[in-house]
Amino acid sequence: MKAAPDLLIAAVEEQRPIVLILGQDAWTEPGNGDAVLGKALQELGRSDEAQRGWPAVFGPTPVPPGFYEWLAERFERRVHPAWLTMLGELPWSALFTSALDPTLKTLLESQGREPEVVLTGSETPRAVRSRARPPLYYLFGRAGAVDPQALPPKDRNEFNTRRIGHALLILNRVLDTATALGLVIIEGFVAGRDWLPIEDMLGAMGRAAPGQVLWFGGQPELVGDEAAGFDAAVASGRILIEPKRLGTVVAELRAVDRLDVFAPPESEEAGIVSFQGDNRLETTPEERLRVEAVASIRRHLDRVSAAARVRRRVCSFPSVPW
Repeated sequence: MKAAPDLLIAAVEEQRPIVLILGQDAWTEPGNGDAVLGKALQELGRSDEAQRGWPAVFGPTPVPPGFYEWLAERFERRVHPAWLTMLGELPWSALFTSALDPTLKTLLESQGREPEVVLTGSETPRAVRSRARPPLYYLFGRAGAVDPQALPPKDRNEFNTRRIGHALLILNRVLDTATALGLVIIEGFVAGRDWLPIEDMLGAMGRAAPGQVLWFGGQPELVGDEAAGFDAAVASGRILIEPKRLGTVVAELRAVDRLDVFAPPESEEAGIVSFQGDNRLETTPEERLRVEAVASIRRHLDRVSAAARVRRRVCSFPSVPW
């Protein structure tokens, strides 16, 4: 079987669907924790639990009112690391994340791409897969969301409710979104430090074809049934492990000109006209109505003018003597 970088290159060149599952540890690096998580645990008085990762947010009492609004401001101030900004350079068809960061949409907006945010399992994006408007699914809500149903859970009980009622429903869309021809890429997921349980991840990948799931960041540290389930997925070929981070692989491929620069296809939506050179013309519904009205009037005038010319030709024929 080909290596993960070669499979990624082939999917990009052949314009096959590529779906990303982004874990909560995508912003960390060895030896350094997530600065926003550190601030969050400090605010909650649990700084000594940072090694547990994001599950440490849930304690004996619910998070205080306004906590996730405050957390959204911390996310807004965070500078994305270089390996994460590389994500904006790949032609994603859809993205699924257990992270709560509201700035992900901005990170992915490049070359005219407009991600569509999906916050609950009951929402359906306008396009289930689109390189111009990829759906961005938040499995556990988003910090700073206005709708209370879209806010992250406040305690373990709300977390379990959201996991069953929303996260699992959304996660089950991954393989259907990728289709049998596409790739699923997992980045930034560390079992036990993420709100998404590893068994949920493995369950969603159960129908994957050999070589369809690329796991970046190396072999996860698992024990017991979790380790057995993951090893079985690797042995069957459903999951292919890549030791390096996705951003590192993308940077290396770019350095040797093996990965094309991302350029979205011609727009799949009404109201956007694409030209050569990545130039775009975006129109509003009001502008389109005015143009359509003018075009309709012009067509009507052309028909009237053509009829008038016919009448003039008929009337100009010389009379025939009898």
